[in-house]
Amino acid sequence: MCGTLLKKGRKDMDVIKIVTHYYKDDVEFIGDYCSKEIFVNEKKVWELEDEYHSGGYARVEGFIQGYKKAKGLKENELEIVCDNIADYEE
Repeated sequence: MCGTLLKKGRKDMDVIKIVTHYYKDDVEFIGDYCSKEIFVNEKKVWELEDEYHSGGYARVEGFIQGYKKAKGLKENELEIVCDNIADYEE
């Protein structure tokens, strides 16, 4: 999902950024994630809970596909960026 539709260099290209938050001590990002945020062109548009409660991976993929279809974008017309952050505290 991340980076698979990446084509750098176009300033007019839409950018979807997916930020996945993990527990603070999970600096290798191997445990369950705690939440996901989706940004479109630097504006936060959606926040999902953990995988068990929100099915985040499938919903993020669905969001991307729906966004492409709604905007009439081809595979090389959308930049997808993913970040993992270990910052979640109970």
